[in-house]
Amino acid sequence: MNGRPPAPTTLSLSRETCWTLHHALLSRLEDGTEPRPELLRTFERVDAGETTFTAAELERIRDVLADYHHATGWPELERARLEELLHRVTEALESPEAEPMR
Repeated sequence: MNGRPPAPTTLSLSRETCWTLHHALLSRLEDGTEPRPELLRTFERVDAGETTFTAAELERIRDVLADYHHATGWPELERARLEELLHRVTEALESPEAEPMR
């Protein structure tokens, strides 16, 4: 490893998939279980249309999506997008470029 942090990862997201991510992050912010400023910054980036994320942001996104993946209140259509998005974020985190520095 060259000592630099991993490069940000750009996710190619359809408008519908981006909306699903926005919805999941907003729901987490509104439920009050995670008032961390980092989550708010990630949400604000998604809200502004950004689709390039650091490894730390992808980890936060993955954690939120994993929690919502097990929730029962999501419509079937959105659940399919949620599962696809969770898979893509997990793949991005497992790629060699996203590995954390050791």
